Amino acid sequence: MMTLLTKERQSNNELQEVCKELIANHLYEVKSCLRALSDMFGNSRTLIGLKRMGEIDILPPLEAEMMALELCSTWQEMQRNTNWHPFKITTHGKIHQ
Repeated sequence: MMTLLTKERQSNNELQEVCKELIANHLYEVKSCLRALSDMFGNSRTLIGLKRMGEIDILPPLEAEMMALELCSTWQEMQRNTNWHPFKITTHGKIHQ
């Protein structure tokens, strides 16, 4: 009976050591991934976090803002062109629309 308890205790100790080693390796991998991402972005102020359910992604509004800036620039260029007219005038008989 004592031999069985000793073997169980040894197995339990080995299992705990393996678990600690796996956790340590996993934490090391996570930290190295975070370091690699930080190096990739090149900004020490870059924050990496988790997105919560129902949270709005910030990239689409930023992309929309860039598209709006491009559109405004295009409109400004068109307004400088004296040959460009923003409205199309059509004639139906004697009526101009």
